[in-house]
Amino acid sequence: MNKLKFITLFLTAGLFFAQCSSNKKVASNTDKKIDDVSIVASLNNKFSVEQINEGKTIYESSCKKCHELYAPESRDIAAWEYILPKMYVRTELNKDEVAKMRAYLLTHAKRKA
Repeated sequence: MNKLKFITLFLTAGLFFAQCSSNKKVASNTDKKIDDVSIVASLNNKFSVEQINEGKTIYESSCKKCHELYAPESRDIAAWEYILPKMYVRTELNKDEVAKMRAYLLTHAKRKA
């Protein structure tokens, strides 16, 4: 009898966890592409073309002090978002300059196919 209860409990728990795991949404390339599009659209709404161009100037003048410059399209948005926070702390840029440089890099980043 105890063996039957154990098997029943085991099967019920297995079904429960299987049901829970099937409800998780798996991110697809389409979801990632939409996120990238949303990020770029948000930046284009927040920053003018002039401000994004200022970001380019800031990037070119500030970052080349320590290393070669990489073309914005050499990396996708996720890669830039990973790299930039590590680099910002090494600069003397203010918050506004950092925001403009980020806007420049992300709006010109490589797009996922």
